[in-house]
Amino acid sequence: MRNFSDAYLLEKLCQNDTTAFEEIYHRYSSKVYRIAYKKLYSKEIAEELVQDLFTKLWLKRHELHITGSIESYLAIAILNAVTTHIRACLVREKYASQIQWDHYLRETNTEDIVCVNELEETLQRAISSMPEKSREVFLLSRYESQSANQIAEHLNISHKTVEYHMGKALKYLRVHLRDFVTLIIFWFTF
Repeated sequence: MRNFSDAYLLEKLCQNDTTAFEEIYHRYSSKVYRIAYKKLYSKEIAEELVQDLFTKLWLKRHELHITGSIESYLAIAILNAVTTHIRACLVREKYASQIQWDHYLRETNTEDIVCVNELEETLQRAISSMPEKSREVFLLSRYESQSANQIAEHLNISHKTVEYHMGKALKYLRVHLRDFVTLIIFWFTF
């Protein structure tokens, strides 16, 4: 089936032709994998998302309404799967952080809670008042756990520019949080 068009393969796929499905898989699975891997930098997750995508393609073969090329359809589908995966990870991470935070708050006394809340408010104000680009780099690094290379690619800036803005953001926070330094050291020491 190597010489058949995508339209023909799609037609045969809708007719339960496993050979057509295998040909589609062989033609496009590595391309789709590369798209997922470039976004996730995880071989295992990219492979899992590709397998899920082709499993869904087979299971929903009778419901398919592909107007363009199969390659374009699969590329868009894998990007959607990557986005869904990233969102799910962020939600899980945020939920886990909230549980840890709630546990910590239950274990501390009222004075500690007031100090922590004040620190958190001061930190949020400091982040909000940072220069825009430095704030953006800081948030991507610290809140979304992106590497300097990922941030550079995401913001379309050089790695050196990311380092510059990260240094500027950290210096900015040191100045604005200097009143809390002793408190932070005390908390993490005991």
